[in-house]
Amino acid sequence: MVSFEPPQPLRLIDGGFINLITPVEEFFVLTKYKGPKLDREEWRLAVGGLVNKPKEMMFKDLTKGFSQRTEAATLECVINKEGEDLVGTGLWTGISLSEVLEEVGVKDGAVEVLFSSLDGSKCSISMEEALKPQTLLVHQLNGRPLREDHGFPLRLVVPGSWGYAWMKWIRTIEVIGNKYTSGATRSGWSEMKNEMQLATKIMRPKDKEELRKGLNVVAGASWDGGRRIHKVEVSVDGGVTWEEAKLAWVPTTPFVWTVWTYVWKPEKEGEYSIMVKATNELGITEPVNRESLDEMGMSGVRKLHKVVVTVK
Repeated sequence: MVSFEPPQPLRLIDGGFINLITPVEEFFVLTKYKGPKLDREEWRLAVGGLVNKPKEMMFKDLTKGFSQRTEAATLECVINKEGEDLVGTGLWTGISLSEVLEEVGVKDGAVEVLFSSLDGSKCSISMEEALKPQTLLVHQLNGRPLREDHGFPLRLVVPGSWGYAWMKWIRTIEVIGNKYTSGATRSGWSEMKNEMQLATKIMRPKDKEELRKGLNVVAGASWDGGRRIHKVEVSVDGGVTWEEAKLAWVPTTPFVWTVWTYVWKPEKEGEYSIMVKATNELGITEPVNRESLDEMGMSGVRKLHKVVVTVK
């Protein structure tokens, strides 16, 4: 088994800290498996469809029969709104989906790979996405076996993609020759690219927090699917003026959020509106137009994250 220690939190000059990697206990969970208690020894993964050698695998076949790989990746739910907590970054350990597909031999005419879950749901990804080495079948998060609510015994990890593509509790993998119409597609999510979009979250201070005059640190994270963050700007006057923040932790992969800090020394008491905007490597700056998701209550532009604090 692969094991390691996640990176230590980033210590800030005012005594606070920011988690570079989201602790397992703090990682968001939206859906929980409500079926029978899962048994890793009895669980089986069936791989079939447009393949030369359909195969059924046990858990030990995946952990011992393939090379293990760890990818750092930020996961965000498509219904996450500015500043909310449906986002986190983890160290995901498993095997490349491409190795499994190579093992069974994909036939000509393959278009997508369809996954089914023990909870009855299904989702698909393109063959192009499936063959990327960082697309994983994962059994560990942050060096620990997956919890049941995080997808035990096996989940899909598609770095850079919205969370609805990260199927949990996988039971079958099927190579298909057509595009699958998923629940996500029927909900209108297909109007957007599957890639996560440019976003920023202020992690400290918190909204309505009381601060003291003098040294304070504004800190948070910015991410953008598979594109790198070029710069982050902070405003403490509600967007009237902007100053550049320091990129305090720039990951080696574009699939992970960039952590930034800004040293702020308010000299006057009163209420302040703190806002942040990021610019990616293509020169695109927040806010970014998210195509209509009326059914999910997320039409148009996701606003910049803003927190209001009181300095005393």
